[in-house]
Amino acid sequence: MAVIGISYDSVHVLREFSETRNIAFPLLADPESKVIRQIGVMNTELDSTGGAWGSAFPGLYTVDKDLKIIDKQFEQSYYERPTVEGLLVSKFGKQTEGPMRMFSTGYLDGFVALTDSVAHLAQIVTVTVELNLKDGFHVYGKPIPKGYFPLQIEFESNDIFEVDPFEFPEPAAFSVAGLDEAFFVYSGKLKLQSKLRVKTRRNLGDHMVRARLTLQACNKTACMMPLTRDFEFPLKVVKWDKRVVGE
Repeated sequence: MAVIGISYDSVHVLREFSETRNIAFPLLADPESKVIRQIGVMNTELDSTGGAWGSAFPGLYTVDKDLKIIDKQFEQSYYERPTVEGLLVSKFGKQTEGPMRMFSTGYLDGFVALTDSVAHLAQIVTVTVELNLKDGFHVYGKPIPKGYFPLQIEFESNDIFEVDPFEFPEPAAFSVAGLDEAFFVYSGKLKLQSKLRVKTRRNLGDHMVRARLTLQACNKTACMMPLTRDFEFPLKVVKWDKRVVGE
C-alpha cells in the first residue's frame, strides 16, 4: 500500500510543506493543474483571480496494483477532509485504534467505535459499528411489522458535529411458521460505517459524542427482549494549523 499526494502547489512549496509537517509519503507538484484538469476535479467555484485558483476538490482515489481506480471519495467543501486513521479503517480495512465501546450478551458480541479522539474543524471521523451474532440468531431489519424492534443506530447531532445516516446492507427475507407477517433480518457478522462531520463553528475543546443502539434478536423458537445500549465517546476539537489550510 502506498500513499501519494497531488497538489497545484510548486515543488518548492511542497518540499517546504513536507519538511515542516514531517510527511513521509511523496507529494507531486502539478503547478499548472494539468493533471487536476485532466481528471476533472479542479474547483471552478473559486475566484479565478485568487491564489487558490487551480486547486482541486479535496478527494481520494484508491487504485489497485494495475493502476485501476477501484474507489473514490470527494467532499464539497475544501475544508472537509477525512482523518488519516479514518481513511485507513474505511478504505483499507485497518482495525480501528480509536475509542471503542464493546458490549456482549448471550446471543451477540459487538462494538461501536470512532477512529479518532481528536479532530480538527470540518474534519471527518469514521464511525464503525460491528455485530457478531451467534449461530441461529438474527436481528430484525426494515421494513418490519408493528410491535417488533429493528436494528437502529442513532447519534446525537448538535452544533459541534453530526453523523451521516448509516447505509444498511439488504436484509434477508425471513418467515415464521404460523405468522402471516413478512420479516427481514441480519445474521452472522454485520459491519456498518458512517461519517462523523465536525462542523466549522468555533466550538473548540473537549466534547462528548453520544450514541444509542437498539435491536431485537430472535432464533427459530423465541425472541429476546428488545436491547438498548447507550455509548459516549470523548472528542476533542482543535483548530487547523494555518500552515495546512492557508488561513
